[in-house]
Amino acid sequence: MQFLKAVNNGIAFEYHFEGNEPDKIKEVSDEFFFRKGFKNLGHFGNKTSYEKGSRIQRILFGAFVSYHKHELLYLVSENKLTVKLLNGSSGMSGGLIGMKAVKAEFNRTAENLEVFYQTEVK
Repeated sequence: MQFLKAVNNGIAFEYHFEGNEPDKIKEVSDEFFFRKGFKNLGHFGNKTSYEKGSRIQRILFGAFVSYHKHELLYLVSENKLTVKLLNGSSGMSGGLIGMKAVKAEFNRTAENLEVFYQTEVK
């Protein structure tokens, strides 16, 4: 496996790899999110969800409570693997402040994940 490039298509961040070993990338991704304090909600086919914070507390207390959910979608082709990072939470339960915080956290996670893939996937 070799990391090729990262692309921001406006809705999701895409990470392109040469080779098609999704299990290896899933392990690396799990390690990244674990280090960042996210818990793995499970692998569902070609999709994995990660969550940090409490959704219920976010609904009750709004922007005063941090909640982030991200999803990774694994797309395999002949000799290429594409991983899409999707934002699993809009932040609307936290109002405008919450939406801005969720967007900032998503962008920060995307940038950090790119660096992590560059250093960990060889």
